[in-house]
Amino acid sequence: MTLKTPKSTARLSGLFVRNVGHSGRTGADKYGDQHGLILRVLPSGSKQWIWRGTVGGKRVDLGLGGYPYVTLADARQKAFEYRKTARSGGDPRLARRA
Repeated sequence: MTLKTPKSTARLSGLFVRNVGHSGRTGADKYGDQHGLILRVLPSGSKQWIWRGTVGGKRVDLGLGGYPYVTLADARQKAFEYRKTARSGGDPRLARRA
């Protein structure tokens, strides 16, 4: 799996997120941002936010919600919180349940 980034910057922009579509290849297109935030664009054109991090030595993918219901700013904030929790030895999955 290869994460893509917009050509103009290493971070996603609101304009890019709004206008990006699926490339036509099989599977979902994935675009990385910061703190483990990923924008997944499905063949149907729907867009989902994913946080990918390491918890207890294992890779974990957590859904943050779909675009446009979850904005780029909201997704970045949640990804930062999840990363901070994971780096301090906690488990973001438990924080979600609380």
